[in-house]
Amino acid sequence: SETQQELTKLKSELDKKVLFYEEELVRRDASHTTELKNLRKELHDSEGQQLSLNKELLVLKDKLEKAKRERYAVLSP
Repeated sequence: SETQQELTKLKSELDKKVLFYEEELVRRDASHTTELKNLRKELHDSEGQQLSLNKELLVLKDKLEKAKRERYAVLSP
């Protein structure tokens, strides 16, 4: 019957839309997973760089203090 054909057509269109949205969700999920992975790597790299710079800062502060002590020792016999 015509009603049955219409229902079959509507169900087919609905199934296509459901499939489209499911595929879109999978695609977006994969994209977000990749983006999150890249951000975690960036964060890890930044933390490593920060540790390295802090270490370098401590070394430079130590050298500065040593130079100040040596200068003070020279200036006051």
